[in-house]
Formats: sequence, C-alpha cells, structure tokens
Amino acid sequence: MSTPEPYWGVLQLQANRTKLALHCLELAGYAVYHPRIRERRVVRGRWTSVLCPLFPGYCFLHIHLQWHSARWAPGVVRLVLNGGAPARLSEPAIAAIRQRERNGLVELPRRPLQRGDKVRVRRGPFEGHSASMTA
Repeated sequence: MSTPEPYWGVLQLQANRTKLALHCLELAGYAVYHPRIRERRVVRGRWTSVLCPLFPGYCFLHIHLQWHSARWAPGVVRLVLNGGAPARLSEPAIAAIRQRERNGLVELPRRPLQRGDKVRVRRGPFEGHSASMTA
C-alpha cells in the first residue's frame, strides 16, 4: 500500500486569533501558508499602509498523512471538507499565488475601470455608497 500524495487543504480560523493558530500549527509540525497583501486604509483619520490577509479568516495547510490534530489546534474553527475528507487544493493554485509575491506580499494586478464595474464612493457627498460605472 503506497502513501497518499501530499496536498493543500484550507483551514478557517477564529477571528482575532490568526497568529495563535498559525503558531500552534507550526509547532505541531504543519506547513502553513497565509498570504498577505498591502492595503491603503484610513486609520485615525490618516491614510496608511496596512498588511492584511489575502483571504481573511483562512489559511492553507499542507497535509501529508494526518490532518485531525490540525482541526483541533487553538484558533482553528474548522477544516474545509469535501464529504468526510479535506477539500484538496492543487499545488499549481498555491504556486500561482506564490508567483505573485514580492518581498513576502502578494501583488494583485490593477486593471482600469470598465463600464458596468461596481465602485464604492470614498469621498464627497456620496461617500460610502455603491455605484456602477456608466461612462
């Protein structure tokens, strides 16, 4: 009987306990991947750059043979399942995310706005409202 191929799974993490979950998983010997991006946000009335998870509330877990102890690690809500087994994420999917990394942060492509795109107004009298591009 041969051993199954390693694969990537997805863990849902508890809010505000991401660092704890990642630390405990690594202590348990799991390889985890938690990609981050840089966002510009207003903090205390000033624009600043903030490091945020690419997928808030989730991380990727490299599974070799056993995954049950990862499910019960502190800070973990659940392992995303497909039936009774972890949902499998392909290695090329993780590699595609890693290829976009520069200095430890994922860079997402920017594209110009097009007709029909949804936008959120950030300044002015309609601040906070959503709209569709028509011009």
